Amino acid sequence: MYELVLFTGGVYKYDEFEEFIEDIGGLILRQDKFEVHRGIYFLREEIKALTLVPECEIDKVKKFAKNLKGEIETIDVEDEVKEKSLWCLAVYDILSKSGDWMDKKEIKNKISCPCDYFFCEEKLCSKEWLKEILNAMVEMDIIKEKNAKYKIKD
Repeated sequence: MYELVLFTGGVYKYDEFEEFIEDIGGLILRQDKFEVHRGIYFLREEIKALTLVPECEIDKVKKFAKNLKGEIETIDVEDEVKEKSLWCLAVYDILSKSGDWMDKKEIKNKISCPCDYFFCEEKLCSKEWLKEILNAMVEMDIIKEKNAKYKIKD
């Protein structure tokens, strides 16, 4: 299964963190950059990244983040929110395997029940929530939408 974690750290070598997350089969759902100031003086720039990572890899992620002078914090969320977040990973996988624009119907046809991803456990099927999941992924800037078709951001 997967866990939602929050990375907090500097921008130094952050691209290595992104690559590491992809290599272990995770997905960065959202990242925010912000500057820390004291009065008029700039102190530092930091990043917060909401990330899905496999449970078995959390210790490796924490160690990797520590090497980058960052921190990993596990996030507790409601089961329904967690399952919808996990479906972002499944949709991302489908779109990345395609490599081309896909409409909602094509994506829905690639999802089989019981699912290949073992996320829903028949409680929350992604087919019911696909429109909401796609809209959230567009809003989080993970995928792009054009003429009711979707594709992974380049």
